Amino acid sequence: MILAIDVYYLNDKAKTVGILFEQFTDGINEIKSVINDYQSNVLPYQSDQFYKRELPCILALLSQVDLNSIDVIIVDGYVHLKGGNLGLGGHLYQALDKKVPIIGVAKKPFSDNKQYAIEVMRARGNAR
Repeated sequence: MILAIDVYYLNDKAKTVGILFEQFTDGINEIKSVINDYQSNVLPYQSDQFYKRELPCILALLSQVDLNSIDVIIVDGYVHLKGGNLGLGGHLYQALDKKVPIIGVAKKPFSDNKQYAIEVMRARGNAR
């Protein structure tokens, strides 16, 4: 099972959403489950320390899931940062005792991170 996670913030509150599906090619009608978690008193954003804000929210959501049934987790953020430092995905991987692979997907490039990032290309036209 694949679990994709994202966190939404409003002031010091957060809503974390996870979507469970079986294959990367699954469509919206093939979603197995959607799980939510709400947190208060979330830390403010700190540059280069994003994981400190987001990781507790993700771990709270993961308490609702049997991690033995998860093959991979997708997060909105990097696994590695420049210089080999851990990003959100790397910290999550460590927090899960390196038992679940993590894929980090970020919308914006992190400064000077080309060694650890691969640009995702979107399909055009009739491509699936």
